[in-house]
Amino acid sequence: MSPARCDTVQGNRYNIILGFGCRPSYVNILESYLLVWMWPVIIGLINLVYGVLAILGFMRHRNNTGDTISSHQALTRARYIRLVGLTLTLAIETIPPATLTIWYDIVISHPKLGLSWANIKWGFSAILFGTQFNDFMPSRPVLQVRVTNYLDWLYPLAALQFFLFFGFSEESRRSYEGVIRRIGKLLGISGRNSSQSKAGTTSIQFAPNLA
Repeated sequence: MSPARCDTVQGNRYNIILGFGCRPSYVNILESYLLVWMWPVIIGLINLVYGVLAILGFMRHRNNTGDTISSHQALTRARYIRLVGLTLTLAIETIPPATLTIWYDIVISHPKLGLSWANIKWGFSAILFGTQFNDFMPSRPVLQVRVTNYLDWLYPLAALQFFLFFGFSEESRRSYEGVIRRIGKLLGISGRNSSQSKAGTTSIQFAPNLA
C-alpha cells in the first residue's frame, strides 16, 4: 500500500540532486499530507504514547512486573526495557523533523490547490537533475534542507540503533556463538569449552579437527 500512496502524489519519477542523491518528487498538494507526510508523525505519536504508558505501567506495577514478564518465555526484563527505550528513541527522532517538514510545506511553500490528476501526472517519466537542493525547492531555508537530509539518514540510523539496543544482549551473543560453532564445524574446526575457575568465566577454544 505504501508505494501506491506515494505514487498517487508523485509528479515525476524522481529527482537527482548533487550531494543528496535520489529524491522523491511529491507535489505539494493536500493529498500529499494525507497520504504521505502525516503518517510519520502519527506513527511516531503512537510509539511515544506506547512507550510512555509502558514506562508508567512498569513503575506503577514494578513489584508484579517481574512475575508477568517471567510468564512469557520470549520476554525478559532487560529485553522489555530495551524495547521501550528503542520505541521512545525512534519517536523522539521522528516526530520533530517530520512535523517541521509539514510546517514548512504549509507555511512557506504553500500547498497548490485545484491541481487535476492530469496536471500532476503530466511528464511523469521525467528524471530531473539539479546541482543543489534549491534548484527544486528554492523557498526552503537551510535548516529545512538539513532536516530533509537527516530524514534520509534516519532509516540506516534506526537500523543501527536497533542493533545497539539488541545486538549486544546475552541472547544475541549466544546466537553469535552458535553461528561461530557451526562455521567452525564446516571448516573442520571443533570447539571445546574450557572453564577458567580463577576468573569465573567460560571461554571457547577452537582446535583443528584432525580426525
